[in-house]
Amino acid sequence: DDAKAAADAALGDLIAAGKAINLVIGIATPEKELVITDWHKWQTGDEVRLTRKRGGAAFVGEIGWIDTSRGGGRFVVNFPSQSGYGVDHCDIEFIRRP
Repeated sequence: DDAKAAADAALGDLIAAGKAINLVIGIATPEKELVITDWHKWQTGDEVRLTRKRGGAAFVGEIGWIDTSRGGGRFVVNFPSQSGYGVDHCDIEFIRRP
């Protein structure tokens, strides 16, 4: 409790000093990271990781195309070293949406 009170007082002093020179000081709250586990909601451009490693290397790339025929579930992923790599939805996992 004493440490929090001291930190709050120090922040108050810092904010007051910032106002004196027209500088806005505050605490940023990070946005919650988007997690999409349902592959039906993935979109072109989403960053994914190849979970079934080929040759012992893990690949990270972006979805370039989604095959929606016959129920979907097939993705074409563009990796830095290889474009147009076809994978099934169970072979990749969502990382983030840019």
